[in-house]
Amino acid sequence: MKKVLISGIILFFGISIRTYASVGIANDGVEFTFALVGCLLVLAIALQGIDYLRKNGRRIIHTMAGRLKMNLRHLVER
Repeated sequence: MKKVLISGIILFFGISIRTYASVGIANDGVEFTFALVGCLLVLAIALQGIDYLRKNGRRIIHTMAGRLKMNLRHLVER
């Protein structure tokens, strides 16, 4: 957790790579930081989602199957 916090603080304060354009120096550090944080955020969400489904997947499937059966029963009765 400390490594994540330290890397987040480093990215927040904008320590990033400078890019050099053909007409002088273009400082695209903020855009690079946002892109990097966005990619890391997508990766973290995917990993947390997989972990959540491992722990609660069976319960979610049984709940959804029960609701589907109940809805089908109501449709058949009408």
